[in-house]
Amino acid sequence: MKVLNIDKHNEILALKEEIEMIEDYGVNNMNLEELQYLKRMSKECHTYMNCVNSTINNLQLRDEHNNTEKSEELKYYEEKLELFKKYLPQYDEYKTQLEEVLAA
Repeated sequence: MKVLNIDKHNEILALKEEIEMIEDYGVNNMNLEELQYLKRMSKECHTYMNCVNSTINNLQLRDEHNNTEKSEELKYYEEKLELFKKYLPQYDEYKTQLEEVLAA
């Protein structure tokens, strides 16, 4: 199993900390302002994840064109993408739960 080093990915570390805060505080105790923040963060994270994905594609093409092994830069971005895929769905789920709580 591959061990991912979240400490070198500040934006994902922040996302993980947000998830932990939501878990500690509880979705039922949050308000509309916090929902707006979750929506904004989610959108920014999805946009950033798409940028990471594009960067990976470009680096793969570069490495293939140069006929070299996978670069450290490519490995870094692949790890970042894996971490986004791990934490972003959970964050989005909390956002959806909060939308449902506030709609009730």
